[in-house]
Amino acid sequence: MKKLLVHTFTAIFILTALLSGCGQQSCAGNFDASGYGVSSESEPPLPSSEAASDNGKSESDQMPESEAGMSADIRYPQFVTDKFTDSPFYQEAARDGHAVILVDGTVITSANAAMNFFKQYQAGESCELNIYHFPAQWNPWENRICYDSATGELYELHRSVVETADGLHWGEESRYAVDHISFTEFGCICITGEASSEPFYTQVVSDYDLFEDYDRMVELARQYVSPIYLCVVQSDTFSNPSEITQWPAILERIVSMECADGESFWTVYPDGELSVDEMIRQISKYFEVDRDAVLHKVKNFMVDGDTIRYEGGLGGAYPQALVFDVQKSGDTTAVLCRLRDAITGDVDMDRGYLITVRNKPDGTFRYLSMKEVV
Repeated sequence: MKKLLVHTFTAIFILTALLSGCGQQSCAGNFDASGYGVSSESEPPLPSSEAASDNGKSESDQMPESEAGMSADIRYPQFVTDKFTDSPFYQEAARDGHAVILVDGTVITSANAAMNFFKQYQAGESCELNIYHFPAQWNPWENRICYDSATGELYELHRSVVETADGLHWGEESRYAVDHISFTEFGCICITGEASSEPFYTQVVSDYDLFEDYDRMVELARQYVSPIYLCVVQSDTFSNPSEITQWPAILERIVSMECADGESFWTVYPDGELSVDEMIRQISKYFEVDRDAVLHKVKNFMVDGDTIRYEGGLGGAYPQALVFDVQKSGDTTAVLCRLRDAITGDVDMDRGYLITVRNKPDGTFRYLSMKEVV
């Protein structure tokens, strides 16, 4: 079995140990990484703690000042386009030694700022962690987490870029008390407090630091999981394709995968209606099934027009599918898929799905089965 997964940072276990109040060795020792290919790495160097000049933020008089000569530790600059590098707001973030920077949802900085913050917080020292978000379609915003050792206050400051007649600038800053802060195994900070009635999660460790070959894991999931994604997220397993009940949803995924950017199944079939023959043609790209096997499971079959109507599938926040292992034997390939929670960022390492396909001489494949593994 070819392992693609994980090398969850040693730093994460160190932080988890710090936050739970136990030593690094004892906490990390309770975690059994052998089941999913976690490798151990040495702890990354921490930022310097030497003080420097005022960082210019409105409530930072009693906060630690940016380290002398320090700037954001940008580890993945390939995700930053000229649109962002030319922005004064991005340039400000890049000069911030306490910064975690997300560009269109991707963390481009190292884990050092988060590590430093939690070590100082655990030691009772004043500290701050400044999380800058640069969405592709929206104005930037910042969430600043601060601890003041003089008062014992833990709080967060929110601000976003607003547009006025004078142009773009940071808007008014809002302050919220924080009741609890924790660090998850898969690189997110969880905040509970005044700002939200529900725990708020923000990723602060890059996927490229969490996983050894993240792009490959995503690409394999797109190839092998995407057509049957709804089966996976609903645990609708099958020992052969005739047992599948999600044919309309599978059809939507297959059609959408072949669409150009900005288009989907609903662009091709605006009312969700298409002929049974067209449905079978699309499904046959990934399955060896006949008309009777498919129609036996389809509810919205209209006999008069020999058509089916699809009214939509999955709603809410979608978990991310990642392929962890791949095994090829003869003309079959088996992939192990696990799901990553869309809110918390956690991967369910206790449950996965083994998807088996038969490879065709033309480079395509056909699904054989999907079973749950624990």
